[in-house]
Amino acid sequence: MAEGTAQVNPPALVAEATVVRSVFAAWESAPAPATAAAVTAVAPVAPVARTPPLRTPTPDVTYSLPHAVVATRARAATVRLRCGRRIAYLEKGMGAAHATRTLLVLHGLGSSRLANMPGVPDDLLCSFGVLLVAIDRPGYGQSDPAPNLTLQAFCEDLEELADLLALGSKFYLLGYSAGGAYCWVAVRYIPHRILGIAMWTPFSSFFWQGISEQDREAMFAHLTPHSR
Repeated sequence: MAEGTAQVNPPALVAEATVVRSVFAAWESAPAPATAAAVTAVAPVAPVARTPPLRTPTPDVTYSLPHAVVATRARAATVRLRCGRRIAYLEKGMGAAHATRTLLVLHGLGSSRLANMPGVPDDLLCSFGVLLVAIDRPGYGQSDPAPNLTLQAFCEDLEELADLLALGSKFYLLGYSAGGAYCWVAVRYIPHRILGIAMWTPFSSFFWQGISEQDREAMFAHLTPHSR
């Protein structure tokens, strides 16, 4: 899928940065997980030991807000998996050598790595020691397609990519929209690599347990006939 352009409302970017700042602050104050296997929404992370990863050098990719995604012909940084496919990625925030936590971002439909976290500047990420790595999922942006890839195989790709980029033994995941589904399956298939997940406007069901009939009717009332 080609990279496209998505318009983002500037006030929404400010609101998003405010929310993200509060999430990062929660990371600082949250207690450690009860067990090493626990998958939590927020938890402090010890600095990870890093080795020089095998990366493809890339020229800078430039884009400007309020555009969250901007089409570009610039060659992306990529890693090559054992199967031969390339995964494109973009890094923001704290440099790998000094980051104390890693956040891997999975984009939604019709998007790419360039969306990453719109409205969240590098200095905010750096102030919390965060290395943000946004990837192009297979077939998007400049990542090679994999039309027969299963959800479990995607998680295996994610694990291999994290090792190639020396992201440490565990990392956080953030999924936007359809990317949230991949956060869920990562918790299912590679829980030993996941410190926590966050999902931003993920795909959902109106019939999830916990949604009352009154709330369900209120949500249905906001749907247009076309969106039904």
